[in-house]
Amino acid sequence: MTDPRLLVGRETFDDAGVFVIAPDLALVQTVDFFAPIVDDPYLFGQIAAARSFVGGDPLVDTEGHGTLVAGEIAAKLDTTGIVGLDYGAQLVIAKVVRADGTIPIQAEANAIRWVADQGARVINLSLGGVRDPAQPNRDTFSQLEADAVAYATAKGALLVAAVGNSDEAYATPWPYASWPSALPHVIGVGALTRSGSVPDCPGCRSTELERKLAVFATAASGPEAAPTGPCGACGHPGGPGACALN
Repeated sequence: MTDPRLLVGRETFDDAGVFVIAPDLALVQTVDFFAPIVDDPYLFGQIAAARSFVGGDPLVDTEGHGTLVAGEIAAKLDTTGIVGLDYGAQLVIAKVVRADGTIPIQAEANAIRWVADQGARVINLSLGGVRDPAQPNRDTFSQLEADAVAYATAKGALLVAAVGNSDEAYATPWPYASWPSALPHVIGVGALTRSGSVPDCPGCRSTELERKLAVFATAASGPEAAPTGPCGACGHPGGPGACALN
């Protein structure tokens, strides 16, 4: 808004807006912010903000993938399950996956911008689309996505994204990193097993880059144990990144 009577607006990220009504009178508008209500008392206050860009409850994970990665990053230091790499971090949750598993590019772009506007220091993108510079008709590059990533980077966020999964590629191994991991200023993440081989899980046999630019995936015990690849491995640099920036 460019109205000269608006002294303090949304662009300043203050906790109130100030609008001049008369030369000697101004209206101050403020709203208290409460983190989303969660059932687990250990999580109270750990979720700084939550929003769904595909409808439904942002705190209901229909895929399970977001919960897995969030746990790698910020699972509490207690006697239950795993401990996150930065267990004191606050989470900003942006839901972009539909119930059918698809991710609308507009929803992803809007979510990246929104998360950056919330002041997130690290943005995890455990997702990706096929990159194929040799055949542009198969390439999933999106200017919407690229602009959103540039916007978040300009606001000081560190972005981490999955290099790619083979269930999206046209051959194995696939020679190109996925979007948005191939964008400038984005840290691309792959996965290796303890022996140095590609993880034996659905969609893990992806790109040659996974064998060269990779981190170890989690191997939690008990009911939380799950095979993971590049998307799941994104939580590993995200956690230390949050620690370093904090």
